[in-house]
Amino acid sequence: MNIENKSSHGMVAVFLVLTSALLSACLDSGGDDNGDPGGSAALDTGFASNGTAVMNLGGDDFARAMVVDSADRIVIAGSRNLNSSGDFALVRFGADGTVDSSFGVGGQRVTDLGGDDRGRSVVIDAVGKIVVGGDSLVTASDFAIVRYNGDGTLDTTFGGDGIVITDFNGRGEPAMELAIDSNGSIVAAGFAHNGLNYDFAIARYNDDGSLDTTFSGDGMMIHDLGGDDRVSAVIIDAAGRIITAGRTGSASDYDVALARYNSDGSLDNTFGTNGVVVVDLGGNFDQAREVVVDASGRLVVAGRAGSSGQWNILLMRFNDDGSPDTGFGTNGVVTTDLGGNDRGRKLVLDASGRIVVVGTSDSQGDNDFTLLRYNDDGSLDTGFGSNGVATVDFGGDDRGTGIALDSGGRIVVAGRSDLGSGYDYAVARILP
Repeated sequence: MNIENKSSHGMVAVFLVLTSALLSACLDSGGDDNGDPGGSAALDTGFASNGTAVMNLGGDDFARAMVVDSADRIVIAGSRNLNSSGDFALVRFGADGTVDSSFGVGGQRVTDLGGDDRGRSVVIDAVGKIVVGGDSLVTASDFAIVRYNGDGTLDTTFGGDGIVITDFNGRGEPAMELAIDSNGSIVAAGFAHNGLNYDFAIARYNDDGSLDTTFSGDGMMIHDLGGDDRVSAVIIDAAGRIITAGRTGSASDYDVALARYNSDGSLDNTFGTNGVVVVDLGGNFDQAREVVVDASGRLVVAGRAGSSGQWNILLMRFNDDGSPDTGFGTNGVVTTDLGGNDRGRKLVLDASGRIVVVGTSDSQGDNDFTLLRYNDDGSLDTGFGSNGVATVDFGGDDRGTGIALDSGGRIVVAGRSDLGSGYDYAVARILP
């Protein structure tokens, strides 16, 4: 495979003085009319302003991913859009929900990669460096990986200037998700255009940003599942295998798709059929958006199921060999209809093995952050919120895109909110 692994030179780092807005959100989980349910799924009033914070980066700000570090600081990644062009944008909040002024400038770091740039995923490595993946479009969209030091400065030991751009075949190549393996290598997964439609695409990088040629011969791998194939999530299991999740099919009928690869990039034929699992749930737009491995080695998948405009929250669980876990839901599948257009986005497993999903639902009239907690068998945990469901309403069009647990087991959710003048980064902390 021909590889272009280039660093962006002459990069302009754009900083904007922070404007911070704190907003009290209503957590609708069966409480009183003031939005304070008390107990499980209550907003943590010790965080920011009554449990929520909103940050305006000065443009149309699309938060797409979030991680909580070892000090319970919250790093949100996405892009700031100005004049129809985006730049990578990172924001860090302290454990108390206030802006961390020690990070970047005024708590934020905006990085112009030279094109229309979108941050889509964020991870923190073993030494505390922050890695953001996404895409940069100059003449075509390519995988873009940026690594920052803990203070928000670019890590120049990575790619020479902190930035690595990888071109698979010249067009349409976003890195949708990142993972870091036990060797500290960065795995980026997304999709690449084959001239007709998209295929799963994975690249693996050494610590210095060079492509790891022990993976697929040149550090890059493209996998055609036979349709229009798009990766949304990637994780590495305890055996070092790479698991991707997303969708395959066509615009008229997408199905959930998972694939598992050995550490060298070859398909793991002990998983599904020749390394691939495809599940048709009967809708025309079924998609996995997140995958995690539980303590028993089972794969837990969140996403959406149904038809365009009529989605339900999707949760699935698979055994290690890719077969459905029949002890979970109905033949391994749970769908939750909240009465609107409902989409699952990310999930975490808590210390009790319960599954907490964040996504978006418009069942209350406009889009709100929506959280659901499920028991190990796939039933909703009625001790959480209102019959297992809680909603965070920032007052506008709100999209939940990230979830994590802090060291105290509290639920941190992040995303974006449009209160009438464009999207801003939004975060909330919820008692478990």
